[in-house]
Parts: sequence; structure tokens; C-alpha cells
Amino acid sequence: MKQKAISVWSPEGILATGREGLARVTGSTSLQEFVESSILLGCAYFGAKAGQKLTPGHAEAVFGGALTGMVGYKLATTMGGTPPAAQIAGLGILASIGVIDWNPLEAIQEFEGKVQMQRDSAIDTACKECKRQGGICYGPGQDDVAPRSPFVKCVFHDGSVKWIKW
Repeated sequence: MKQKAISVWSPEGILATGREGLARVTGSTSLQEFVESSILLGCAYFGAKAGQKLTPGHAEAVFGGALTGMVGYKLATTMGGTPPAAQIAGLGILASIGVIDWNPLEAIQEFEGKVQMQRDSAIDTACKECKRQGGICYGPGQDDVAPRSPFVKCVFHDGSVKWIKW
């Protein structure tokens, strides 16, 4: 029984169910309603795929993703409102499920990588200054320097210590 529920709540199952429902309704709908329903179904499909990627094998995640896609579309196409908070929220939802070509996880990872490179470069510059002065450099997380410290510890041969901000 659970296997059947998973197959119905897969992205393909949602698409098939929507296609069947759409076929029944098309006789009494206008072209505009048909196009809107098709777009809504597409957003549900992308949402279901996003839910399936996050937690594979969980029907609740697929259903939640499909619902999220539909809500995102409805918010994005809401008219009125100053500032257009609903539209912005809807576009954010659509972006997060992949309807818009933007992957927030990749964007966050890329940003974190850039920040880490800048941090490492700044620490290297501070350590080069320490070594230029004849000291031994200890960066964040080394010796007794706190892991999130904005300083490097420069220890000289005579035992004196100088803290250099990176």
C-alpha cells in the first residue's frame, strides 16, 4: 500500500494525475484557464522533483514540494501590493525549487567558498608579515589562537608575542 502511495506522489505520478484531470476539464475551460492550469501543473512537477531530491523515497516531501510549487506560482502571479512582497516571495519559492534557473544551495556554497578564499588570503598575508619580522605564525585554530579569531599570533625567538589582525 505504501509503495502505491509513493508512486502516486512521485513527480511522474503527479504529472500523470494532472494530465488525467486536465483531460476531463479541457472540454469546459477557456484557453487562458488551460494555459494557467498547465503552468500550475508544471510548477507542481518542479516542486515535486525538488522535494524528491531533498528526501528521496518520502511521499510527504514530494507532495509538499508539489504544493510549494503551486503556492509559489500563485504568489508570483498575484497582482497588486506595494511593495510587491507576495510576488517576490513567489519568485523566491519558484527559484528555490528550480523553476527559475537558480540553485540557492549552489549559490550559498559558491559564496562560502569565496569568503573562505578571502579569509585564507588575509591570514596568509598576515603570516607573511609575521615571518618577514622573524617570527613564527600561528593562525586561527592553532596554538592558543581561537578558531574564529581575527588575529594571527606571531611568536618571536625571544619569547615575545605580537598579534597581527588579518
